[in-house]
Amino acid sequence: MIVAMKQPITTILAALVLTGTLAGCASASARPDAPHPQIAALGSTIVVGTMRITPISVIEDSRCPARVQCIWAGRVVVRVTMSSLTAKLTREMTMGEPVSIGGKDVVLVAVTPAKSGTPTKPAAYRFKFVVQPGAIHI
Repeated sequence: MIVAMKQPITTILAALVLTGTLAGCASASARPDAPHPQIAALGSTIVVGTMRITPISVIEDSRCPARVQCIWAGRVVVRVTMSSLTAKLTREMTMGEPVSIGGKDVVLVAVTPAKSGTPTKPAAYRFKFVVQPGAIHI
């Protein structure tokens, strides 16, 4: 009798754990205010809500090559055109530094491929952007 009871209880507990886990995942990904990264190549335009972002050219890629220990991590600077419903601008963006436009902050959060010992061809670059609510400046 005890053996027969263990299996249904185990099955019920497993089902509850799985349901709780899936419910947690669904609510985290369904948040409307959560920034969703978008990836663009040079010359291609991504659309995030009402924001359009087009990386035009790489101005600087001084990142430390993969598997190399450097004193300075380096940086990536990209010329980008951005437009919202209320504004349009072309400027240089540095990875990790937000640019405000139309009440939103656009952030270049990642660049691939990783830096190597050979120059990266422009067509190989991919840029990951996040658009998030802008900071309130007083």
